Order: sequence, then C-alpha cells, then structure tokens
Amino acid sequence: GLILLRPMLTGGINVKQTNNLNLFFVVDSTASMSAKDVGNGEMRRYEQVREDIKKIAKSFKGSRYSIIVEDNSIFTAMPLSSNADMLSSALYGVKPRSYYQSMGTNLDDLITFANERVAKYNRSNPERTSVMFFFSDGEDTNDRPLSTVAAIKKAVSGGAVFGYGTEKGATMEENLVTYTPTIIDRPAETQSCIRNYNGCILSKINEKN
Repeated sequence: GLILLRPMLTGGINVKQTNNLNLFFVVDSTASMSAKDVGNGEMRRYEQVREDIKKIAKSFKGSRYSIIVEDNSIFTAMPLSSNADMLSSALYGVKPRSYYQSMGTNLDDLITFANERVAKYNRSNPERTSVMFFFSDGEDTNDRPLSTVAAIKKAVSGGAVFGYGTEKGATMEENLVTYTPTIIDRPAETQSCIRNYNGCILSKINEKN
C-alpha cells in the first residue's frame, strides 16, 4: 500500500517544548479503511493508522493526546491526556464498525467536529500549542473536496495529513464481531469482504482530499 504524508498546515513547532503541546489525532475509521493494501497487502489501513499514531506520540513524549474518530458516528475516542496506557487502549478501539450499519463518510463533518473540539481546548488552555494530524484514505460518500481545512488553520499551529490506499485499490473487509474495547478480553476478528451485486467492493485512495 502507499502511505502519503503531505503538509496540511503552516506554522513551526519547537519539538523541544513537547510538554506544552496538545496533539489531536483525527481518524477516518469508516468501512474503506478496512481495505488490506498496506505494505504487500499484509496490513489493513486502520492498522497502519494505529502504528503511525504510536510513532508520532513517541516522538512527542510529554505531550497531551486526543483521538477523534469517525466510524458509524463522529466522537472523541480519547480526551486530552498524557497517559500512554490510555492512548494504547483507545487506539485498539480505532477500527471500522459494520459497513451495513454505516451512514457513509463525510470528512467535512469530521473536520468540523475536530475543529470545534480544538477551539474549545484552546479557550480553556491558551498557554498550550495545538497540533492536528489527520488520517484517511480520502474517500468521501459525497465525493467532494474538503472545504473546512482553512478553518483549522486558525485553531492549530501545525500538523499533517496521512493518506492511505493505492490507485489499484483493495477489497474492504466486513467486521462481523461486535466489539467492546477492553484490554483483558480482545475478541478475534472474523472478517469477509464487503459485497454488492457485482461481488467484493474495491476501495481506492482519493488523493483529491
């Protein structure tokens, strides 16, 4: 699979002052992120997202982290915290839910939600610097370019977009297990491809978003 990293926002970050940073990880965890086309087809997109977030968090030790997710709804999976164990537990819950219960993907709504949360934290902690990392394959149910990125530039001091997928695409896998996040009991994932009348549905990267 192809992983892209391109700058999203302007602004410099002094990595020596990581204990004063709020890192917001905004994750598209909708059905298309279950496509298995990372590396040599050995890893699903959302699994690579987890690894990328871990690497970023490790690079910014002492920061506070928050995870905002869109799967079948948009919500805060982890409020701001510097607790590494909480981050690890929250990341395990980052995975697509049932495709057949999905309301589709609206990246504008996800970014709007994230922007509102960042603005709220900024008002409460004006002395801290906010940074946002966005993780997605760019697929949008409405098939339209993002229109809310400009608003984020006012709320954060920097960040990046991580893109996942390939032009060839890969089948999306349907999660058949009802998942309740817990460290002790981790159910096995039973998955098959998501289908329509023509067979398995392919998911491809959308580099326009």
